[in-house]
Amino acid sequence: MTHNNMKATLFLLLVLWTGKTGAELITGIPYADFEDNAPVSLGGERLQPETRIEVNGVEAHGGMQSARLHYRFRQNIGPLQYVELRIPQPMTGAVRAINFWMRGDASQQLLRMRVVDADGEVHQYTWGTIDWHGWRQIKFDVSARADEHWGGSGDGIMTSPFRSIAILVDSAIRPFQSSLAIDDITYDAEGAYTDFVYVSCKSSVPGNAFYGRRPSFEITVNNPLVTAMPETPFRVVVERGDGTSITALQRNLSLAAGAGETFTVAPELTDFGLYRVIVGFGLRGQTQAFSWLPEVTSHKPDPDSPFGVSMHFGHGSRGPIEKNLQLASDMGIRWLRDDAHWSGTEQTKGVYKVS
Repeated sequence: MTHNNMKATLFLLLVLWTGKTGAELITGIPYADFEDNAPVSLGGERLQPETRIEVNGVEAHGGMQSARLHYRFRQNIGPLQYVELRIPQPMTGAVRAINFWMRGDASQQLLRMRVVDADGEVHQYTWGTIDWHGWRQIKFDVSARADEHWGGSGDGIMTSPFRSIAILVDSAIRPFQSSLAIDDITYDAEGAYTDFVYVSCKSSVPGNAFYGRRPSFEITVNNPLVTAMPETPFRVVVERGDGTSITALQRNLSLAAGAGETFTVAPELTDFGLYRVIVGFGLRGQTQAFSWLPEVTSHKPDPDSPFGVSMHFGHGSRGPIEKNLQLASDMGIRWLRDDAHWSGTEQTKGVYKVS
C-alpha cells in the first residue's frame, strides 16, 4: 500500500437530527420497565435480612417482568428505618413528573421519592400512605419544590437533567413485613421530540474495517414515546477533516408512537483512510471509528511478513475469537502468535494438544 493511495485523511460522517427546537411537554417517556436487566439496587436504613429486591415475571403490570421489593421493619431499632429501590439512570429534558405503577399492600407505610439532580443535590418528595391493594399508577410532581433537600448545591432548586431516582418506602407502621411490586416507570418532561428518540448506527463488518468494499451503515431511529413524532428532517453530512462537505443527504421522518424506521447509508468516498461516524443527538448519541482500505491480495501464511498479530488467548480481551480472526485475515495479517494455558496443552507428559 503506497503513500499515495493511503492518505491519512480524517473524514467525518455526521448524522444530525435537526428540526423542532421549541420545548413542549412530552408525557409517558419510558424510563424503566425491568425487561432488559438494567441495573437497579437496594438502599435504605437499618435493612433487615429479609429485605431484598428481585426482578422477575411473577407479577408484572406491563411486559413480562417487574421489580419486587420485599421488606421488613422491626420495632425499637432506631428512628430511621426505610427501604428504597434505586435506579442509576439519567432522565433527559426538563423533568416535570415521574410516574410508575405499584402493586400496593395496604400497609399504611409512607411512599416517597428521591431525585438526584444535575448538581448532585438530593430532593425528597412525599406522596402519602400506601393504603390500597393491587396495581395503581402513582404520579410524583417534581416541578414543585421538594419537601426536603440536601447535598449538591444545597439551594433546593431542581436542576435537570436528573442523574438518578429512588422509590422509597418509609416505616410509619412497625413491626411490619410485606412485599410490593413496581413496574413501568415513565416521566413527563419539557423538550423537543428529538431529545427522546433513539438513534443507532452500525455496520455488519468486524471492526468497521471496510477492505475493498464500500462502507455501509444501518441507521435505526426508534420512537419510544406514547405520542407520534411529527415529520422532522433527518440529515446525513459527510465532511473532510477540515470541515469541507463532501455530500449532504436529507430525508423527512415521521414516526408513530412506539414505531421505528431503519435505512442504509453508504457514503461515496474517493480516498482510502480513517473515518469516524457520529450518530444521534444529545445524550443518546454514539461515535464509532471505521476505515476504508484496499482489498488484501493474499491471505497465505508468511512467517517472514512484517504484518503479524498477537491475539493473547485468542481474543486479546476484546470480542469473539471468530470475528477477530476474520478481521485479521481481512487486514492482510500473514502470521499469528498466541498464548495458551500450559495445563491444558500438556496434560500427558510429552503429549502436546492445541485446539
